[in-house]
Amino acid sequence: MSASDLSTFPLLKLPIEAQKLVVRMLLRLHQLTLSTFNESTKQLVASSGITCEWFYFSLNPGTQIGIGYDDGDFVVLEFEEAFPGEYRKLNQSCITARYEFGEDDYEDDVHEWNKESFVVRDWINHLFQVLNRTHIDVMFSSDTTYQLSDIQWTFKIFKIKEIQAEFGSISLPTLLENLPPVSTVGCRCRNWISDKEFSKILVQNYEEVQPGIDQKITIDHLLLSNCVRFEAFNHNLTPRDLNRFLKIWMNSKLCTRLRYLYVRFCPKSRSNDFSRIMCGIKYQMSNEKRVFQTGRKYVNEPHTIDVNRGINIYRKDGTEATVMITLVRNSYPKFEMLIWS
Repeated sequence: MSASDLSTFPLLKLPIEAQKLVVRMLLRLHQLTLSTFNESTKQLVASSGITCEWFYFSLNPGTQIGIGYDDGDFVVLEFEEAFPGEYRKLNQSCITARYEFGEDDYEDDVHEWNKESFVVRDWINHLFQVLNRTHIDVMFSSDTTYQLSDIQWTFKIFKIKEIQAEFGSISLPTLLENLPPVSTVGCRCRNWISDKEFSKILVQNYEEVQPGIDQKITIDHLLLSNCVRFEAFNHNLTPRDLNRFLKIWMNSKLCTRLRYLYVRFCPKSRSNDFSRIMCGIKYQMSNEKRVFQTGRKYVNEPHTIDVNRGINIYRKDGTEATVMITLVRNSYPKFEMLIWS
């Protein structure tokens, strides 16, 4: 069915309330496709009261929108590549829409929408109206191939709740300055960056910082960090470093926002790493079964850690933390610190 065929479309001959009922019964892709025909069908779909559970936008590195529904359906909208020169553009008018999962019988159902007068910003605005949406839940950004001015113009009219960014050619603080206010920020540094730039990232109130595998991590970095979750998969820290960090954390007011710390460390001797890390620290062994929530696994699903045993320590203000030290076969041991709020 195309826009030119609408005069014979039986749906539009029904009473308006019956039209809305039929729209609500359509498959997700068919609802969205119907909204693209003209202004009247867009208003019909929007007035039918359809909504989504969450909405993300990705610049990582292609241009993509993801729409998740509360029944598990997930629709992916991919923009045609527009890469005529040094930078990717955000002026695409054509979208390919398909199911990522959900609607099992229609996994090969692919729709193409094209509005010549539209660019990416127009498509986001269109979907917001159709889905009765007010914000982008998460924006994923790997900004090395997009111009800052293009990003700024595209997103300045939208509310963005969270951004997950890989540190690229545009610094994350600069990127944030050119976006609407964002409440939650996560930063992943794929490659090594200078200590000066890394320190700038650490002092921001970001939700998550995940340094690149080649980034050297020191105890000063841990103490400087003002994020909620810090996850480092490199292994240059030593048991002595972790011992010093725990002692300072217990007896100071540093890292007050920290809730979850994950690092790999370089063992001196696997037989006494525990003793080295906990030397001079008052602690309690615990077998209490608890569930720790740290951020989100998916946009609408909490990420939890089952805690069956661990080492409980207490800050001088009474804050409780559980430390877990795990040996990993053929790899470096991991150190986790879970701070209960």
